[in-house]
Amino acid sequence: MPRRSKVYAALALAIFAFLTTYGWGESDPNRLTFSEAIRTSVFVAVMVYVVLTGFEWIIDQWRK
Repeated sequence: MPRRSKVYAALALAIFAFLTTYGWGESDPNRLTFSEAIRTSVFVAVMVYVVLTGFEWIIDQWRK
């Protein structure tokens, strides 16, 4: 899988994570503040990239 595809997948899920967790002016206590939502989005992006890279490595090892 090309690096660009992994980056696009990570960014797409990070944006989705931000949009679904940020409060957008609501007073709902279950919503996150801006900095918490950004931190969550970065974590999601990194984890998606790491998991996809790990799966790629496992599949490459299995094919040998």
